[in-house]
Amino acid sequence: LKIINTRKRITEELEKRGWNVIPSESNFVFAKPPKNTKAAALFEDLKKREIFVRYFKGKKTGDRLRITIGTEPQMDKLLNAIDELIIR
Repeated sequence: LKIINTRKRITEELEKRGWNVIPSESNFVFAKPPKNTKAAALFEDLKKREIFVRYFKGKKTGDRLRITIGTEPQMDKLLNAIDELIIR
């Protein structure tokens, strides 16, 4: 139940920030960053901050990040980093 609630919150928070999130019933979300933000570059910037998400090169996946649902503090750290890295 915790993962479900956290996944719902993260989906809503990312969508508020202009992300396109594919509906999920798993322990992760697959999301496209807002316009003018490259998934590959964001992946690298998050990694530098020791925030680890997944990035898969490819025609169908290269514009999205796979974000595993973690604890609330981990998800807050991710959202804070996104807010710092992406100018809205």
